[in-house]
Amino acid sequence: MRHDPTVLEQVVQHVPWGVFDRLVAEHGADAGVRGFDSRNHFLALLAAALGGHHGLRPTVAALAPHRGALRLMGGKPPARSTLSEAGARRPAALFMYDFGWFAKLAAADCHFVTRLKVNTPLREIEERKLPPAVTREGEGVVLADRFGRLPARLAASRRNPFDQRAREVVVRITTGKILRLFTNDLTSPAETIAALYKERWQIELFFKWIKQNLRISRFIGTSENAVRAQIAVAMIAYLLLRFIHEQQKFALPDSIFLLVIRCHLFTRRPCNELLNPPPKAKQPPNPQLNLFIGKSYAGQ
Repeated sequence: MRHDPTVLEQVVQHVPWGVFDRLVAEHGADAGVRGFDSRNHFLALLAAALGGHHGLRPTVAALAPHRGALRLMGGKPPARSTLSEAGARRPAALFMYDFGWFAKLAAADCHFVTRLKVNTPLREIEERKLPPAVTREGEGVVLADRFGRLPARLAASRRNPFDQRAREVVVRITTGKILRLFTNDLTSPAETIAALYKERWQIELFFKWIKQNLRISRFIGTSENAVRAQIAVAMIAYLLLRFIHEQQKFALPDSIFLLVIRCHLFTRRPCNELLNPPPKAKQPPNPQLNLFIGKSYAGQ
């Protein structure tokens, strides 16, 4: 019998499950877990993001009728307490781009500029002298420019994969807020690094789109870990959506394509046929007509 995958199943076919399983092992995300494992958790958060479900209860209620469809993807509908506990305890880093991503960018000869958390320390610091032109008043003031390395370990048992010499540029913007910019560009002037970070508007628009369309204005969990996990999976949902959108024959804005996916998440039709009218079902022959025809021939 032919299997017709749901739209959600077509989406998750593009998830690199081998990489996912490796990350689960690295983070110990399923240590001591018996029932609701990391794949179950990810599928529930992904379905919530694509389905536009607001909060914990609506997500659980929306997934409950689709046990069979989720089972075919290696998932299952969670109970409310189970999903809540998973959000609080399973490490959100499983679903995010951490310092390991910096290492991959550096290995590919890419330069990046990002922000450091307030409590992220640097080691082996080497201060750089600021030329007078950098410290002039204007759009922002560069307060410090230094070389250094990130912490050698991310936790008691995890080595930091990005252990290269990098650079921190500290800037005070016009609002008075102080930003710690982190980059692997060791040669550009400090004001250039600050100017590059100002070009983050497209990134701001990206997060605005996610907030407006993937409905993360309300969170499934209240802990910081649960919020981080939900935001990370929403970003994964966006990437999967864009990937599938590029493969379609019809041209629609991303927001409209998301609405189409949202309305048909558990529909068993190919994604590229969702805008077409459903095929007409063939009417089965009327058994009464067969009986009538049979009697007619018998009368002859």
